[in-house]
Amino acid sequence: MDSLFYRSIVVRELARNRASVTTCNLKLIIQLEQIGFRVDGYENFSLEIIDESHRVNTINSLIDLEALFSDGRDWSPEELVLYYREIGKIDRNFKIISWKHKNSYSIQIR
Repeated sequence: MDSLFYRSIVVRELARNRASVTTCNLKLIIQLEQIGFRVDGYENFSLEIIDESHRVNTINSLIDLEALFSDGRDWSPEELVLYYREIGKIDRNFKIISWKHKNSYSIQIR
């Protein structure tokens, strides 16, 4: 795995009743724990989402940490943040990661 996970948080899930992220960066792990994330396996952290307000607050906290929101279909993290921005609950830009291959990706700001 390349150094992406040593310097960033990658958001893998937001749509259901939990948020799931990946990172190896100790400083970011401490910050994730401060907002309620708990270790869910090697390099994986999760947070139970209580309600929509909690989800929006979690998204804003992840944007503050410059997390990379995974793109994709079927309510990917990117799609969910775009939806919240469209309805006015998120009002700022965020970073998106698009995977081309296992260790090949692009990062955009939207």
